[in-house]
Amino acid sequence: MATTVRADSRIPRTHRGGQRAQAECRKIEKEMGLRQLKKGDATAPKTPTGAERAKAERQGRAVTTRTWLREQTHTAAAASRNEEDYFSILTDPGITVHTRFGPETGDVIGYSLSTSGDTAAGEPVKFGGSKLSPDLSIHRLRERFTLQPDAPLTAPPAHPWRQAERSLRTAHAALTDPNGDVHRAQGEIAAFGDFLHTAALHVPRPLRAEIEAAASALNRANRSMIRAEHRAGHALRKAGQELLYGTISAGGFVIAVLAATVHLALAAAHWHEQREHHQQAAAAQQAHAGLRSTYEAQAAPVLSELIRRTPPTETVARYEGVLRATLPTKSTESWPTPRGPL
Repeated sequence: MATTVRADSRIPRTHRGGQRAQAECRKIEKEMGLRQLKKGDATAPKTPTGAERAKAERQGRAVTTRTWLREQTHTAAAASRNEEDYFSILTDPGITVHTRFGPETGDVIGYSLSTSGDTAAGEPVKFGGSKLSPDLSIHRLRERFTLQPDAPLTAPPAHPWRQAERSLRTAHAALTDPNGDVHRAQGEIAAFGDFLHTAALHVPRPLRAEIEAAASALNRANRSMIRAEHRAGHALRKAGQELLYGTISAGGFVIAVLAATVHLALAAAHWHEQREHHQQAAAAQQAHAGLRSTYEAQAAPVLSELIRRTPPTETVARYEGVLRATLPTKSTESWPTPRGPL
């Protein structure tokens, strides 16, 4: 127990005390030369408690139940077209869904999740969707689902990886447009997070862990004080979902998709930095670093092969002569010097 009355009968000012205390901590970090943490904006999900971390350690689990459920629900939401799909996908990894119904209408007004391995006093420990992450509440999910068609695909997509690369570049253009709508941009970032979650389910197995880590890092960048326009990110979210239904393997095209994700993650980081979304910018930078490392590892053998196949100097000169003869109006000074394979 504690008292909130001072010795002189004055009541202390406790409103928004946590935020004011953190602001003072940021000042102390700067004055003392300590590592400066990023300023928050009250949009972050709740972190696991000490008791939850201790329980995970006792049970030999690398992450807490809260963290594991959060990742599973983000993946399920990214792959779902409607509310029914969402709850159905959640049951696959052994999650139990507890729905809450309205007393008058009988409609679902909320839900919570539990796992068989996490109990207290013989009862399963339940985590509400909104407690896992603000964008996982039933109302936010319905807002997202109603803005995208839930009709099933009549045929597998013809070129899902090519469409994914195009959608990523379209989202990049929206984030780098200085006159672009901020709600649309935030919607594209949220859709980018969904894309990474679904792509991780279909990329070649050696890449799966890296893409999952990038998706997990980007989750913090998907929410800010700017409300996301989910309709804007429909094309990118759909492109990610179509990867699950496509029958054509990624092949070499996964390199182009990885390159596009690297550019989009960097654009998301810059977009948040410009608006002083410090934690979101740091999350996007972390995702960018992971995606860039993955791209460089995958692209290295492809680029080496291209360098090996560089035409000899005589062939380059012959091609240049043909171009000069074909385009005689091009001035000599305007022709660039070849720097790599044609």
